[in-house]
Amino acid sequence: MTNLDEPALQFRNVDYSVNGVSILHDITGSFPKGTITTLVGPSGSGKSTLLKLCNSLLTPTSGDIYIDAKHISTYDPIALRRHVGIALQSAPMVKGTVFQNLALPFELQGKELAEQDAFEILEDVGLKSDVLHRKTSDLSGGQQQKVSIARTLLNRSEILLLDEITSALDRNSLHEIEQ
Repeated sequence: MTNLDEPALQFRNVDYSVNGVSILHDITGSFPKGTITTLVGPSGSGKSTLLKLCNSLLTPTSGDIYIDAKHISTYDPIALRRHVGIALQSAPMVKGTVFQNLALPFELQGKELAEQDAFEILEDVGLKSDVLHRKTSDLSGGQQQKVSIARTLLNRSEILLLDEITSALDRNSLHEIEQ
C-alpha cells in the first residue's frame, strides 16, 4: 500500500443529529494522505459539520471516524487538535492583539511564539508585519480570516481542514492564500 492509498481520514456509517434532526446520515468514505481533497455541496448540506467531527469539535451520533488508522476516540483531544488543524469560515478571534491570537496555541502547549515566526507567518498569508500588535477587533473580516489561517498554519498539523476560509477574502487575497 502506498502512502496515497492510506486514508488520512476515514468515516464508517457516521451519523450526526441535533435535537432529532439528521444533519449527516450514513457517511462512509475516506480522504487519502498526501492529497488535497475538496468537499462540494450546497449550503446546509453538512460540510462544516463533517469537518468539525474530524477534530472532535463535535461528536458523531453514531458511526466511527479514524484519523491515520486510529479511532478518533483514542486520541487525547489536545493531541488530536494538534494533529488535525482546522481553520473555520467564521474566523473566531480572542480579545487582544494579532500576536496574542497567533501565540495562543503555543501558550496552550507551554511554549512561546517568537515574534520573527509571527512576522513570517503573517507574510505567508499576505498580511504586513504592522498588524502584529493591532487589536483583532480593529481588523477587517478578511484580515481576521488571514489571522485565523496563520494561527492554524503555525501549528504545523499533519492534517489541515479548511472550511471556506477564503469566503471573506478579495480576489488578490484569495490568490495569496492559494499560493
